[in-house]
Amino acid sequence: MLKSDAKNDAARLASYQYNLGCLQFTLGNNTKALKIFEKTLKAQLEYSPKDHENLSNTYLSLSRVCEKDGNIPKALECLEKSVENARISLLPHNSAKFNIFQAQFELFKSKHFGKNERTMEKVIYVQADTFDNTSEQDEWVTRCKAELEKIPLDDFLE
Repeated sequence: MLKSDAKNDAARLASYQYNLGCLQFTLGNNTKALKIFEKTLKAQLEYSPKDHENLSNTYLSLSRVCEKDGNIPKALECLEKSVENARISLLPHNSAKFNIFQAQFELFKSKHFGKNERTMEKVIYVQADTFDNTSEQDEWVTRCKAELEKIPLDDFLE
């Protein structure tokens, strides 16, 4: 996002910040990713409806960073907020997408607190449902990369 446009479009800024946080996390820069996701969440809480789907994604990403850093209690807290927000923002109109958030929660619980048969059944169901969308995910990543490459590096907010 251009500095000149930042004040006029907070939602767009939060979207770009979120994508930059994902990039930093992918590159292994957890400290930077955490700071960016926290800024994103702050902006989303300030400018978006409290039940907006993007909050679920941001809480999920915060959970992943915290988990990778070994802060399991904070990761669990963020993941619970992610699922709760997804329950409000996605159900009943997009139960398949909600199931993805629920499966992430079940996987986390089984990884850190033990497995059970019901958890694994949920995870398998959601994974099968998710694999159908890999071409859409690849297309989205390519589009975002092309869009980011058009903007000079010195024109990003820190």
